[in-house]
Amino acid sequence: MLGLLTKTKTTGDTVDDADGVEAGEEQRRPRCSRKQPFQFPRFFAKKATGSDEEESPAGRVMVSTQHNAWIRKAVGYTVIAAIACGPVALVQVLQDEPAPPPPAVEAGTDAAALTEHDRAGAFGVMVVSKWLTATRADSDSLGQYFADASTRGFETKAMEIARPSVVSATKSDSGLWSVVVAVDTKSTEKAKGQDDKVTWTTRHFEIPVRVEPSGEAIAQRAPSMVSLPSPAPGTALAYGEDLNATGAIAVMSGEFLNALLAGNGDVSRLTTPGSDIAPVDPAAFTSVTVSKVQATAVEVDEPTAGDANDILVTAVGKTAAGESIPLQYSMSILSRDGRWEVKALTQPPATESPDEADASPSEPPSTQTGSPEPTPTN
Repeated sequence: MLGLLTKTKTTGDTVDDADGVEAGEEQRRPRCSRKQPFQFPRFFAKKATGSDEEESPAGRVMVSTQHNAWIRKAVGYTVIAAIACGPVALVQVLQDEPAPPPPAVEAGTDAAALTEHDRAGAFGVMVVSKWLTATRADSDSLGQYFADASTRGFETKAMEIARPSVVSATKSDSGLWSVVVAVDTKSTEKAKGQDDKVTWTTRHFEIPVRVEPSGEAIAQRAPSMVSLPSPAPGTALAYGEDLNATGAIAVMSGEFLNALLAGNGDVSRLTTPGSDIAPVDPAAFTSVTVSKVQATAVEVDEPTAGDANDILVTAVGKTAAGESIPLQYSMSILSRDGRWEVKALTQPPATESPDEADASPSEPPSTQTGSPEPTPTN
């Protein structure tokens, strides 16, 4: 008996000593610095080979073997209790386990197709969003995304933002990407005795991002608010003819949009044979009202089979809740059996050629050439 007790005690000491050694090794492992560059998920990085497949200590969450033992015991006791209470309780225990987080990239995304431009833009959107919604309590965690940035000045209440998106990402000669992010910011104005006035404003923020060949990215400084980019010059549309609101084309356009968007009528009756235009399902509006129809050519009173025209239809759709949404549709139409039908919803719309857009009225040419002849005299 004494020998058994001695052997048991020796075995227990050996286990404790092993746990202690492992715990000590875990404590001596290096910690990840806050200034380490952000590393994209594994599907962003190139596939490692050989020794590169081993995970670095900085990327692991350290849990001691003693904690693992306690976790295994707790799970085991819970399952045993659930079995004792019946199969229903066991199913409930298994269902209570939290679901894994959704993947950062949708299934089917080709990681090899992600370019440095894509990574810089995605990182810029993430960092700007985290920066704008940070508070005084959690602002210290932002340091991991920046090479040098001050985290002072945050308030206790986070800013409300929506729809962050990349406007542009331009690479400089130094290798830095200048990423411009557009985001809608919410502001609330307090009014005494009235409801608060809520305003959403689109703001633009620029942030310099460095992307390493390995896929790691880091911002060189905090975001800066910049002005809205200047709009690009547009091209004049080629719909120069205003059509009669009661003409055949305008009437057909109204019937078509009501069938397409409100489910009022049959779309196939108003399109050419073989057209693949399908109605919006479910219907978006209760009614659609056409306010203006323009065309590239004058409307004829009695079209013949095969006559064609391109039209731009301006309309307003009304929802069941009473909301009104202005819309414009560019269409190619064709005459058949004495009526107009929609051949296609054209994208992009018809535009003037550069020569037509730059053309300016000129003076009529002079019919006189050379020097005037002298008037004969008697």
